Amino acid sequence: MSHLKRRRYRGRRPLRTERLEERQVLTSYFFGGGPDDAFVVAKDSSDQALDVLQNDTYAIPSYDYVWYHPSAERPRGVVSVTQPEHGSVQLDLTTGILKLTVEPGFVGVDSFTYTGEVQGGERYEATVSLHIVEPYVAMPDWTRVDEGSPAQSIRVIDNDYQLLGDLQPSITAVAGASLGADVAIAADGQSLIYTPSEGFSGVESLTYTAVDARGNASTATVTIEVVTLDDANDDYFQSEAELEHALLNRLLELRADEFGTLATSYGTDIFYYHTTDVSLVANPIAFDSFGRNLTSVNSSTFLNSATTNVQVAGVDEADIVKTDGRYLYVVSNNLGAGDSLHELIIIDVQDAANPEVIQRVSFAESIRELFLLGDRLTVITSPVPQLPAMNGLIPFRSLYGTPMAVNEAFTASVLDVSDPSEPVVSQRIEMTGSYEQARIIGEFVYLVSRFSATADLTLQTVCDEEAEPCFFETAVQFRDRFIEEGLIEEVVPVSISQQADGTEKETMLVPINSIAKSTIENAASTGSLAQSMIVSTIDVTADFGDFVDTEVRAGGGATDVYVNTESIYLMGTDWGRTEITKLAIDPLHGQVEFAATGSVEGSILNRFSVDEYHGNLRVATTGGSGWMSGQVNVTVLTQDGSQLIHTGSVEDIAPGERIYATRFFGDRGFVVTFRKVDPFFVMDLSDPNEPVVLGELKVPGYSQYLQVLDENHVLGIGRSADEQTGLYQSLQISIFEVTDAAAPSLVDRYEFLGGRSTWSPLATNAWELDDPHAVT
Repeated sequence: MSHLKRRRYRGRRPLRTERLEERQVLTSYFFGGGPDDAFVVAKDSSDQALDVLQNDTYAIPSYDYVWYHPSAERPRGVVSVTQPEHGSVQLDLTTGILKLTVEPGFVGVDSFTYTGEVQGGERYEATVSLHIVEPYVAMPDWTRVDEGSPAQSIRVIDNDYQLLGDLQPSITAVAGASLGADVAIAADGQSLIYTPSEGFSGVESLTYTAVDARGNASTATVTIEVVTLDDANDDYFQSEAELEHALLNRLLELRADEFGTLATSYGTDIFYYHTTDVSLVANPIAFDSFGRNLTSVNSSTFLNSATTNVQVAGVDEADIVKTDGRYLYVVSNNLGAGDSLHELIIIDVQDAANPEVIQRVSFAESIRELFLLGDRLTVITSPVPQLPAMNGLIPFRSLYGTPMAVNEAFTASVLDVSDPSEPVVSQRIEMTGSYEQARIIGEFVYLVSRFSATADLTLQTVCDEEAEPCFFETAVQFRDRFIEEGLIEEVVPVSISQQADGTEKETMLVPINSIAKSTIENAASTGSLAQSMIVSTIDVTADFGDFVDTEVRAGGGATDVYVNTESIYLMGTDWGRTEITKLAIDPLHGQVEFAATGSVEGSILNRFSVDEYHGNLRVATTGGSGWMSGQVNVTVLTQDGSQLIHTGSVEDIAPGERIYATRFFGDRGFVVTFRKVDPFFVMDLSDPNEPVVLGELKVPGYSQYLQVLDENHVLGIGRSADEQTGLYQSLQISIFEVTDAAAPSLVDRYEFLGGRSTWSPLATNAWELDDPHAVT
């Protein structure tokens, strides 16, 4: 497999489907026109009855509305039909039933139209789509037998696909056995009798051919692993072939009724947003030392000192703009110039008054973020929906607000930009899963991703680029895809790295023998298997190669990531508790390993709710189930063996309120809560066993983001609010002085004009923090 395969879906209006006997019928109602039909038909069918009228309903408009009801009048009949390209259709004028005869041997998509007539003589036209498929398809099989065992019965028919019901296929031939093994067809015609040759241990393949009662024949492969069974653990998979077979059979159980049927989707109406290119500002503005005045700054000075705003010193964070002082590296996910939707734009800003674009690097996938370390630029990309642009617009969200981005895999590409005008790829690693966050410490990028083992236990769609409708793949197409690609990447995270010689190397990131057999059954039916968090490391200074290290943790509920120079914390809330997993990192070698787990009561707001200082983890949470109320706690934990244990806490800091912002700085903590006014709390965390609140300031509005300017000043960005109702108002910036921690004060505040409609990329709504990199 040379690259990770991705599902291809096409949006359609929501339609209800049902399966009737040997075909699938598309059911809908119509406004003065006929509903289309879709049938799955067996190859070589003759005089196949198609009742195209059974889903046609005609209702008379009343009071400017069309009312649909079971008593609505049915069409009177079909008056004419056109002919499909690969067959013929005969019309029974009495019953309106159409009789389809398929061209012998044809397999594929075809169509024809018919004209129907309603009472009163009004006529309408509808299209009938036909998917002609193989009615019987033998599927690959796998088994394991004991070395030196006597004859073993291998039942191979059970997982074969039959469109027309149980037509009792029987094995007619078997071939391919070697190395002295004995193979025969069992008397029932459903099984093979296999006897391994004496002394043989290894893998053997053979093929069988079976024919059903209608004469449809199909051939499949059987893989046999001959091993010493005493060495195998029956609770876990022992080989890729065994896991592949379990996945195949489970997917056949779940999806066999969908083979070849109409591919419909729900809620896929699309909103669009206008695309833009980058714009350059030659003279940025900045606060003075206390943020009380806005002043213009020299561009070259600004660019030479500009870095990404980070949570922890020494831990760089990915961003959509990076600079080395001379060059800007800018992400542009838009229509742009040329054919590419996604570009890395490199701009020479040495002359800030006349910036010059010196290179545009096109990517097939959406560019998520960038890292810049010396002359190595790491670009993280992931797929986007394969939906058409409309009039210069790109699909953005579905009707129900669900992001349309597809994150079944992502790629980290390292570019050598020692000559920014001619970037060269020095590394490229693709990985299954959804990209979450990344950090860079020293020479190593730490990629955090989420992998769902059940995300793709579905069928691919096969579409005509020029016509509707789309159909799910047939049993034959699925079988061929399974043989060529396998299904391992559906349940096991996989990476594909580009090697120095131009080849690609695929690596499974989880050992096969660590996957329990029971998880496959549970995952596909309940989704319980499903998610893992993965931390992978790349040495950006290396030329080609694999991940330096990878740590996979079962359970993908982590929603926030906190990273310092020694640890990575994965955090997620489940049933009112925040579960925390600590991973230890070796910043000199890029190694990652599990360290400890723990939990605290309540939910964290975001990654700024967590901080580690001198081995003590401080966590700010809001408990309770109410959105605007709860118990605000700050808990201190420390590692004891493989556990994170509580050493101290401050509880119920602001009764009836919830946290809106948190920031830790050394042995101090700053917490903002809100209901009608903004209590700004200053905490002393120097004693991890006895953390205390030192001071509190109540001011109108609230901060959603806190930035420590120096040891005596804290910047707050958030919203003003109505003091009577608590309703949020304009975007505002505040400066708090904390020189006297027992008596914090408001130094200055700026409120933006525009009221409730004002916003920033930092916080696009009044409740959540979006992009702290918007502050720099």
